[in-house]
Amino acid sequence: MSTPRATLLGELEGEVATIARRARRAVADRARLVAPDLSPTAYLCLVVLRDRAGDCAQQQVADALGLDKGVVSRAVDELEGHGLVRRTPDPADGRRHRLVLTEDARDRLAAVDGQRRARYAERLAGWSTADLARAARLLRAYNDALGDGLGSEG
Repeated sequence: MSTPRATLLGELEGEVATIARRARRAVADRARLVAPDLSPTAYLCLVVLRDRAGDCAQQQVADALGLDKGVVSRAVDELEGHGLVRRTPDPADGRRHRLVLTEDARDRLAAVDGQRRARYAERLAGWSTADLARAARLLRAYNDALGDGLGSEG
């Protein structure tokens, strides 16, 4: 027989799994808003690049996403094909390239971010400020408690 704590932990795990499924769908939807045939992986590469001031090494993108270098390379090829990223020689190492976000990519990401924030605000309009603060605090504590090992726990 399950203890109440075990039951609650199971419910929490189920809710987090729902969040993860929705997040995967949301990434695919946002990718399509940037470009109709853009892959979710390419979109995530764009976001990492933007978050790193729009200029970084391909290996940094791979490390940030925990992806294989080849997967990221294919995504960067896709982004280049859409005119969203440029490869430039790395001044520190001529054998490597830096990835640079184009102005078009910045504009498209800003538009997608604006739409996402508006939808989020609309869906949570009925939540009080106290509820939002409590949810943010609890999710932060949850993430802090699990640390980086979450992905390996399945």
